[in-house]
Amino acid sequence: MTRLRVWIALALGLGLGAVAYRWAAHDRPFDAPRARRSRDAGVATRAPVAPVVAATAPRGPTLPIAVIDARAGTALADVTLTLRRADGGGAIVVLTATTDPLGRAALALGEGRWQVAATRGGAPLVLTDAEDWTVGAALDPELIVRAVPAAEVPPPRELPPVPPGAGALVGEVTLAGARPADLIVTPIFLGDFGPGHPVVRDRVPQPTPLPPRRFVGTGGSFRWDGLAPGSYAVLVVAPDRGVALVRAMVTADLAGNASSALAPAAGVAGRALDDRGAELAGVEIVVWVGDLRLAAVTTDAHGTFLVPDLPAGPAKLVASRPGCIGDRPTLTLVAGQRAMQPLGLLCGDAAGP
Repeated sequence: MTRLRVWIALALGLGLGAVAYRWAAHDRPFDAPRARRSRDAGVATRAPVAPVVAATAPRGPTLPIAVIDARAGTALADVTLTLRRADGGGAIVVLTATTDPLGRAALALGEGRWQVAATRGGAPLVLTDAEDWTVGAALDPELIVRAVPAAEVPPPRELPPVPPGAGALVGEVTLAGARPADLIVTPIFLGDFGPGHPVVRDRVPQPTPLPPRRFVGTGGSFRWDGLAPGSYAVLVVAPDRGVALVRAMVTADLAGNASSALAPAAGVAGRALDDRGAELAGVEIVVWVGDLRLAAVTTDAHGTFLVPDLPAGPAKLVASRPGCIGDRPTLTLVAGQRAMQPLGLLCGDAAGP
């Protein structure tokens, strides 16, 4: 009996000792909920909170959007547009809309910078105008968006990256004396040469276009920050209305001025055929103005193509397709008119889509 009492006392002592140890080593009361206990001693830390994804945007005017095929100019129905924007507080605002049978949709956008993506039937589309939109207060009656299936777009050329910098491009744009509410701006970096910049390099700089950016409802003005100092050619387009190609010098201390008065836009369309007269799909067509690559498109299943919003003047088309000898016609584009330019490629037995 005495031995039993000793064992009971010993067990009680060990139990009380374990309780006291856990009380002293833990930073929370012992009776705290089990889900909040920490296995290690010390001050407990919280996991980072993920940004809240908002389903609606801040209140703003409704922007009508029409999505069309970039090559044929026909409406694209059942296209899902997804727009994302950081709201400044760590949250991400996400908006979606699907085009109707006429290729139209509407979104109530707040002011700010939006990243845009498009899909159709689950397959991605490429927006040939711009996927980066800066939205202001005054919106155009309707925004035209051109798109093509991602699978039909050739991979981009390998170009040297343009490093970011402290420079900026600014501009005030007019069209027939008015301020266009929709602008697409494409800076083309020409190099960091110029006064005070000695040229020390192993090769001649080549023009390098930056991804275009869209400025919607900004009253004909734009500002593009984070650019490397140097010389730029700037393509400014009011879609389906006007275009200008201007030059600007950017320094770390002074923004480059790309202000312009837009002239009526020119365009070119046509069909690519092989030496037997068969329609050629998948032909890449690049439009060059001088040494500047201004646009690139691919022909559709019927060999047709369309390149809008080009500056008037001399231009060269370079048509190429694997297994074919390409075509390189030159033409003179006329402001406000669309030129028709057939393309002939020599493909031998490799002809056909």
